[in-house]
Amino acid sequence: MLLRRLSKLLQPFKAAINSNVLIMKTSHYRSFSNQVNPGSLCSIKRTEVEVPPAGVSDFYTLRDLDYAFVDKTLLIKQIFEKIRGSPLLITRPRRWGKSLNLSMIQAYCDILTAETFDNTFQGTEIFQDKDFRAKHANKHPVILINFNNFHLSSSTKTPWPASEFQRVLIDSIGLYSADIQDSDRLSQLDKDTFFNLLTTVESSTILDGLRTVMRTLKKHYQKRCIILIDEYDTPYNTIAQKDDFTSRMEEFKDAYKVFLTSAFKDLRFSALQFAVMTGVSRISHDQLLSGLNNLTCDMVYGQKVLDSKFFGFNETEVRDIIQKTMQSSPEKLDEVMNDVRSYYNGYRRMSDKETFYNPWSIAQFCISREFRPYWKASATDTWLKESYKILSLFEKAELDFLMYEQDFEVLKPLNDKIHIENLSTDPSMFWSLLIHTGYLTFGEKQPPRDFGNLYSLKVPNRDAFEALKDVISRFENLLSSDFIRAVKISIQDDDLDRLFKTLNEWIAKGLDTGYTYADESSYHMFLYQTFRLCLIKENWNVYSERILEEHKNRFDIVLASEDRLYLFELKFLSQTSAQQPSVKIEEALQQIDEKEYSKYFKGLSFKKKTKIGVVGQGKTLNYKSKESV
Repeated sequence: MLLRRLSKLLQPFKAAINSNVLIMKTSHYRSFSNQVNPGSLCSIKRTEVEVPPAGVSDFYTLRDLDYAFVDKTLLIKQIFEKIRGSPLLITRPRRWGKSLNLSMIQAYCDILTAETFDNTFQGTEIFQDKDFRAKHANKHPVILINFNNFHLSSSTKTPWPASEFQRVLIDSIGLYSADIQDSDRLSQLDKDTFFNLLTTVESSTILDGLRTVMRTLKKHYQKRCIILIDEYDTPYNTIAQKDDFTSRMEEFKDAYKVFLTSAFKDLRFSALQFAVMTGVSRISHDQLLSGLNNLTCDMVYGQKVLDSKFFGFNETEVRDIIQKTMQSSPEKLDEVMNDVRSYYNGYRRMSDKETFYNPWSIAQFCISREFRPYWKASATDTWLKESYKILSLFEKAELDFLMYEQDFEVLKPLNDKIHIENLSTDPSMFWSLLIHTGYLTFGEKQPPRDFGNLYSLKVPNRDAFEALKDVISRFENLLSSDFIRAVKISIQDDDLDRLFKTLNEWIAKGLDTGYTYADESSYHMFLYQTFRLCLIKENWNVYSERILEEHKNRFDIVLASEDRLYLFELKFLSQTSAQQPSVKIEEALQQIDEKEYSKYFKGLSFKKKTKIGVVGQGKTLNYKSKESV
């Protein structure tokens, strides 16, 4: 009731400021455990249309066997239009269609697939574009390199890690061998150099092999090459699980950098049409990718080049595929979609309004017709564990709430690159990993700009919740905080002396909360996050209205229950300031009156209204409160 009344009263200025207002509603929370039980069967029967079985990521197989298919073929056209002669890195969580999309690009463009082209693409959206088809279909040699099955040792005389680059090259160029052998355009030296890659044990020759292959194919076919590298970051994830990963990582990184940059540098004279690499995250390991000229990235967080619709399924696509694969009336389909939505929907790219479903989970649901978690996240658990170790107790408690309260969100800094060398020192790496790997997604309402580089994060759905709970439970049992209980009880008992004593003890004991207390925003965020965390299950609403009526009026934090209202105004004093905190506190209390912050709540019958002036100085919060009329 209170929530509806507050919402109605605040509507006039909410509409004026739109997304510039950050409001975290903490009452009426929903738990993931309140949804349909895992293992519950969908009552809709199957049709004769089938979805592909687990693991099918070959586009030709999917089309040849007439499996249910969500058309993403216009991705090919968009890549040609936006990426010319340069490498593109696409990062998405695992099992989000990256491998299938690369296979689709290969099937469309590869000069060797002309005989099967019509059967494969007939009826697709891109097939309708005759001009584009005439220009690009089956016109390029395509080298598809897959690092999925990365080995940590050599089974040949070729030393590791060059042996791995030799293996993936052999897998990718085998179909071109006959054409190269019979070519009239290539000299014998060209052919010998090409085939030498299959047998040489010289690391330097192998690491320059991708460039050799590209030049040979371009000279024979008179067409620039397309390079597709799937799961480019899997080697890092595999190496990270070994005890000697530090030395191995350095050795591999040096070789990997030579392998990539030798092929992609100096693009003006390159044999490259374009290159697409896919992975879970952009790894910044001593500038691994810095040598790639004009690298473009398309990520969940960070740069955006491609339309979001090409990875993941939207609401219409999921409804359509369920309708095709299951017999249902419109009413029954609506009922099923509600449960499907809560289990598998909710993923959002930064700044996107539309949400997406995990394709893997939707496919598995259509096969089994059981509501259960199907998605297991990326093999970066080792990195998550490493970065989890340095989280503060405060952050671990936030993580606990994220996993068990469906509507709970946290504000965290993010990085668009994963710095391996900083995993054990920078807490933002943990939250960045959770976003890149798909355990978390972006909340609906992002904070305004004056919050700094902070983003609202949440667990997207039940599927991801189960995966996150599974991986974190392997690290340690999350701590229940005495601090959280003390804050909650202090507010419930209207004991502000105890509240600020608890807050100051928490800071003074050196328990890291993740804030530097270097300006007013640091104190504001500490208090705001604390109240959100402690009151999530209670009948309180936490508001932080940072921008009101075009910056004329601002209140920092409001706590509201059925019968009580707290209005907080924060000020900051540097540790070297000669001014007394009591003077700044009076300024804060006076500002609450002058700006008439309480007027927004006059229509509510609170038994008690309290205005609180707070001054942060060093690791101390000073306060004074007065009852407000």
